Amino acid sequence: MVDESGNKWTSSFDLVVLPLKLNSPVYNLDFNKKFNIKSSLVEKNILDYRIFPNPVNDVMNIRFIGNEEEKINLILFDYLGRVILTMHDLSTEEIHKIDMSNFSKGEYIVKIFLNNIVYHDKFILN
Repeated sequence: MVDESGNKWTSSFDLVVLPLKLNSPVYNLDFNKKFNIKSSLVEKNILDYRIFPNPVNDVMNIRFIGNEEEKINLILFDYLGRVILTMHDLSTEEIHKIDMSNFSKGEYIVKIFLNNIVYHDKFILN
Protein backbone atom coordinates (compact mmCIF):
# COMPACT_ATOMS: atom_id res chain seq x y z
CA MET A 1 0.00 0.00 0.00
CA VAL A 2 1.24 3.52 -0.80
CA ASP A 3 0.10 6.51 1.24
CA GLU A 4 -0.46 10.05 -0.04
CA SER A 5 3.19 10.96 0.64
CA GLY A 6 4.47 8.14 -1.54
CA ASN A 7 5.66 5.96 1.37
CA LYS A 8 5.19 2.24 0.88
CA TRP A 9 3.68 0.30 3.79
CA THR A 10 4.02 -3.37 4.59
CA SER A 11 2.71 -5.66 7.28
CA SER A 12 2.95 -9.30 8.16
CA PHE A 13 0.91 -11.30 10.69
CA ASP A 14 1.82 -10.03 14.16
CA LEU A 15 4.37 -7.47 13.04
CA VAL A 16 3.81 -3.76 13.48
CA VAL A 17 3.02 -1.90 10.30
CA LEU A 18 5.86 0.49 9.46
CA PRO A 19 6.23 3.09 6.71
CA LEU A 20 9.25 2.12 4.60
CA LYS A 21 11.02 4.02 1.88
CA LEU A 22 12.43 1.36 -0.39
CA ASN A 23 16.11 1.40 -1.31
CA SER A 24 16.84 4.29 1.01
CA PRO A 25 20.13 4.25 2.94
CA VAL A 26 18.24 3.08 6.05
CA TYR A 27 16.01 0.44 4.46
CA ASN A 28 17.12 -1.76 1.62
CA LEU A 29 14.60 -4.59 1.62
CA ASP A 30 14.09 -7.38 -0.85
CA PHE A 31 10.42 -8.33 -0.71
CA ASN A 32 11.04 -11.49 -2.71
CA LYS A 33 12.82 -13.08 0.27
CA LYS A 34 11.12 -14.66 3.26
CA PHE A 35 12.13 -13.32 6.65
CA ASN A 36 12.46 -15.70 9.59
CA ILE A 37 11.94 -14.02 12.93
CA LYS A 38 12.81 -16.15 15.93
CA SER A 39 12.02 -15.27 19.47
CA SER A 40 14.99 -15.47 21.79
CA LEU A 41 12.70 -17.32 24.22
CA VAL A 42 12.19 -20.12 21.72
CA GLU A 43 15.92 -20.60 21.30
CA LYS A 44 16.58 -20.83 25.04
CA ASN A 45 15.75 -23.79 27.19
CA ILE A 46 12.68 -22.65 29.10
CA LEU A 47 11.97 -24.41 32.38
CA ASP A 48 8.51 -24.97 33.75
CA TYR A 49 8.24 -25.67 37.47
CA ARG A 50 5.65 -25.87 40.22
CA ILE A 51 6.07 -25.08 43.91
CA PHE A 52 3.29 -26.58 45.99
CA PRO A 53 1.54 -26.15 48.27
CA ASN A 54 1.84 -22.42 48.63
CA PRO A 55 1.60 -21.48 51.43
CA VAL A 56 3.83 -24.30 52.71
CA ASN A 57 3.18 -25.96 56.07
CA ASP A 58 6.07 -28.35 56.78
CA VAL A 59 7.16 -29.72 53.40
CA MET A 60 7.64 -27.76 50.21
CA ASN A 61 7.32 -29.74 46.99
CA ILE A 62 8.92 -28.59 43.79
CA ARG A 63 8.50 -30.26 40.44
CA PHE A 64 10.51 -29.33 37.36
CA ILE A 65 9.10 -29.99 33.92
CA GLY A 66 11.62 -29.94 31.12
CA ASN A 67 14.46 -31.75 29.46
CA GLU A 68 15.40 -34.62 31.76
CA GLU A 69 19.05 -34.37 30.71
CA GLU A 70 19.38 -30.91 32.26
CA LYS A 71 20.52 -30.55 35.84
CA ILE A 72 19.00 -27.78 37.91
CA ASN A 73 20.45 -25.88 40.87
CA LEU A 74 18.28 -24.26 43.52
CA ILE A 75 18.94 -21.76 46.32
CA LEU A 76 16.44 -20.81 49.03
CA PHE A 77 16.71 -17.39 50.68
CA ASP A 78 14.89 -16.05 53.70
CA TYR A 79 13.16 -12.66 53.48
CA LEU A 80 16.37 -10.91 54.57
CA GLY A 81 18.30 -12.43 51.67
CA ARG A 82 20.24 -15.00 53.68
CA VAL A 83 20.92 -18.34 52.00
CA ILE A 84 19.19 -21.07 53.98
CA LEU A 85 19.45 -24.02 51.59
CA THR A 86 21.36 -24.94 48.43
CA MET A 87 20.59 -27.95 46.22
CA HIS A 88 22.57 -29.04 43.17
CA ASP A 89 21.98 -31.30 40.18
CA LEU A 90 18.24 -31.70 40.65
CA SER A 91 16.47 -33.68 37.96
CA THR A 92 13.16 -33.16 36.21
CA GLU A 93 12.18 -36.78 36.78
CA GLU A 94 10.86 -36.50 40.31
CA ILE A 95 9.11 -34.26 42.81
CA HIS A 96 11.66 -32.82 45.23
CA LYS A 97 10.51 -32.54 48.83
CA ILE A 98 12.14 -29.95 51.08
CA ASP A 99 11.59 -30.15 54.84
CA MET A 100 10.77 -26.63 56.02
CA SER A 101 9.71 -27.55 59.56
CA ASN A 102 12.93 -26.16 61.11
CA PHE A 103 12.61 -22.74 59.46
CA SER A 104 10.77 -19.68 60.74
CA LYS A 105 7.39 -18.71 59.38
CA GLY A 106 7.43 -16.03 56.73
CA GLU A 107 8.22 -15.33 53.09
CA TYR A 108 11.02 -17.11 51.23
CA ILE A 109 12.60 -16.62 47.83
CA VAL A 110 13.60 -19.43 45.50
CA LYS A 111 16.24 -18.98 42.81
CA ILE A 112 16.43 -21.72 40.22
CA PHE A 113 19.41 -21.92 37.87
CA LEU A 114 19.37 -23.67 34.50
CA ASN A 115 21.83 -23.00 31.65
CA ASN A 116 22.69 -19.42 32.65
CA ILE A 117 19.01 -18.59 33.15
CA VAL A 118 17.84 -17.64 36.64
CA TYR A 119 14.20 -18.07 37.66
CA HIS A 120 12.83 -16.31 40.76
CA ASP A 121 9.81 -17.23 42.80
CA LYS A 122 8.56 -16.81 46.31
CA PHE A 123 6.47 -18.78 48.73
CA ILE A 124 5.08 -18.43 52.24
CA LEU A 125 5.86 -20.76 55.12
CA ASN A 126 2.99 -21.02 57.67
